[in-house]
Amino acid sequence: MPPIVQESLKNIGLSNKEVSVLLVLLQHGPTLASSIARSARLNRTTTYGILGELAQKGLISSAKKDGSTRYQSIEPELLPQYIERKREDLAKSKRELEDAIPQVVLLRTKGKTLPKVRFFEGPKGVEQAYEDMLEHNNEKMIYALTGLEGAVTSLDPKFMDYFIDKRTRLGIAAEYIVPATEVALRATEDDAAKGN
Repeated sequence: MPPIVQESLKNIGLSNKEVSVLLVLLQHGPTLASSIARSARLNRTTTYGILGELAQKGLISSAKKDGSTRYQSIEPELLPQYIERKREDLAKSKRELEDAIPQVVLLRTKGKTLPKVRFFEGPKGVEQAYEDMLEHNNEKMIYALTGLEGAVTSLDPKFMDYFIDKRTRLGIAAEYIVPATEVALRATEDDAAKGN
């Protein structure tokens, strides 16, 4: 394998052991883990861990045949595309870091963060958004302009009970502007019954 390939793989963030395993697979077809370990001069346990990491990065795949799992790299011709994706990911991370620097500077000088907009997706994301409303809430107040139907009908009822109990325990009050729907009125009554 040309040394430039090895260096290029290292330059995109692969460890020496990951490079060794990937180079073995690039030169062979579907291969057993034991053979990979032997060719890469690694113990089998370490090899399995590295194979898992390479699979997560999309550089290898696996398939079972006759009860044994064999591993195979992506086609060598696809390596430049992988490197290009990594380059784009690094550029995106660079932009995100540059955007965050003013907040870091302000944090160092004033101990405060700039206001920011965050996006949460899916039920777990919404639960995290609710949790964030309680963390570092120095004003002990939540103001919300919202429709409660989505949260009440989509989230686990146990989480909503947990959220209201935690908010009450932390002494955080809440004022909502919501449509006067049956769900909203019921949720408001439940909230009031728990002390807010």
